[in-house]
Amino acid sequence: MRDRSMATRVAAILFGSGFGFLLSWGQFTSPDRIRDMLLFEDLYLYEMMFSAMAIGFIGIRLLRRFHARALVSGDLVAWVTERPARHHITGAFLFGLG
Repeated sequence: MRDRSMATRVAAILFGSGFGFLLSWGQFTSPDRIRDMLLFEDLYLYEMMFSAMAIGFIGIRLLRRFHARALVSGDLVAWVTERPARHHITGAFLFGLG
């Protein structure tokens, strides 16, 4: 069990580092790009976000449909849908205030 946990941690560090690099390379960390996006002067970041969400949406559903397993843990790709609860509404409200 310890080896599986270590493999999961190493994979998380590698994927997290790669994701951070790609965010920087895609200019998601640029204050000027973010300001221009929020002022609707440059739609680049919106296009990147929406295309990433579309690819992720399609990809996760394909993985679930074909009963794929996670590469590191071997767990079945699945999720549980639940109705919004009070803590979801509170969290959304606090996020919106930010």
